[in-house]
Amino acid sequence: MPIAPPGSLVLVTGASGFAGGYIVKALLEAGYRVRVTARSEAKVAHVRALFPSHADSIEGVVVVDISEPSAFDQAVVGIDAVVHAASPVITNYEGDPDDIVLPAVKGVTHLLDALARVNPDIKRFVQISSVAAVAFSTPDGPRVFDESYWNDESVRLVRADGAAASGGLKYQASKTLSERALWDFVKDKKPAFDAVAILPSLILGPPTQYNTTDAVTGSPRLIIPYVLPGKTDAELQVPTYNSVDVRDVALASVRALTTPEAAGERFILSATPLFGNDVAVVAAQFPAIKGYTAGNADKAVREKLDAGAVKYDGSKAERVLGFTYVPKDETIRTTLEALQPKIVAAAA
Repeated sequence: MPIAPPGSLVLVTGASGFAGGYIVKALLEAGYRVRVTARSEAKVAHVRALFPSHADSIEGVVVVDISEPSAFDQAVVGIDAVVHAASPVITNYEGDPDDIVLPAVKGVTHLLDALARVNPDIKRFVQISSVAAVAFSTPDGPRVFDESYWNDESVRLVRADGAAASGGLKYQASKTLSERALWDFVKDKKPAFDAVAILPSLILGPPTQYNTTDAVTGSPRLIIPYVLPGKTDAELQVPTYNSVDVRDVALASVRALTTPEAAGERFILSATPLFGNDVAVVAAQFPAIKGYTAGNADKAVREKLDAGAVKYDGSKAERVLGFTYVPKDETIRTTLEALQPKIVAAAA
């Protein structure tokens, strides 16, 4: 069970994204050297500029088209481990599902194939998957999902319906098939390195510090409607997502490199169910956010909502990787703090 200790050179794909930027930050602060991939020299330079105090520990490689079989050949030379965080995050696509599924799958397979050809002696491969690869939730289905579940139903439905399938199903299928590609490679090729899959639920947290994308296009944007005018009390109490703090995603990614027991495992990262009511309750801390329907802060009400929600069980990650999730309200608070100017502008 090889591990990649601090000082190792870690390749991070998707480093210019929301979670990817925080993963780079956590690795640098833990003493790793980091090589990032991006689609242009400008994006590589931007990522490096975010971490001026670690300029000697971060380098970049341009990968223009991950659909090219040799796309990652240069990127994997000399590395000790990989955190693969690059994958399309499109949940409303109306076209051919292959436009989403194939890039996600090829991003994994071409990276793994490059390792097999160029650098088969790395220690560990960590893939950032998603709870979208775990479960196809139905009203009469399970209420708690753990790592033993797979969302193969989304794949079946997308293959049956093609472009007519919902954007959400296409996204779920892309995450399911791209993670399956990792485990199929491990089973069939039996590489010398270990693999670990990290499966976050909805990632929240301060979205503007360590990424190059507009925060409103990232997952934190999904909480904005709950603090705009027009929501009813009933709508605030409709189950929405499970959530996790981006800082926990970054920490878990580092721990996945250094924990021997993580080898060959999937880890759901999910702190808690999330309701619009939770967002509205925490928004009361921000006087500039106005006009939204107030949340019900009663502890018993909030606990009852959580108890009735579908849950992704993230306890295995806490237990094996050795961390404690950031509390829900703190995650919401830091997210709203960063998004406050955009929320105020949207409500005007």
